[in-house]
Amino acid sequence: MKLLVFDLDGTLADTGADLAFSVNRTLRSMGLPERPDAEILGFVGDGVRKLLERSLGEPHRERLDEALPRFGEFYARHLLDRTALYPGVQDVLRHFVDKPKVLITNKNTDFTLALCRGLKIDASFLEIIGGIRGSS
Repeated sequence: MKLLVFDLDGTLADTGADLAFSVNRTLRSMGLPERPDAEILGFVGDGVRKLLERSLGEPHRERLDEALPRFGEFYARHLLDRTALYPGVQDVLRHFVDKPKVLITNKNTDFTLALCRGLKIDASFLEIIGGIRGSS
């Protein structure tokens, strides 16, 4: 192997609880009903715009532009509350310490870097490539 490439959410780290919490805080701040965590996590995978669109639901999708910055504020404050590396991740990174590793995710670059620093895995990667600033 010449290069190892990793994803972050759902691969190295369990970020679901903090994502769901931040979505529900966003909904509540907009006067909208919260959703069960499992339902929100079912909306994950296509970036924050789609996550929030789906969480808002059809009747409130026109409020997406209002929801995006609110979510960003909540998630920035709570992205490491319950997020943790999956068991064995540190062992894998140590095992491949001599191999170049890159992390690529569609999560916003600022959030990605904050998570990697907070989880103390940032130094394991030659490069960390996140999505567009302002996205999840």
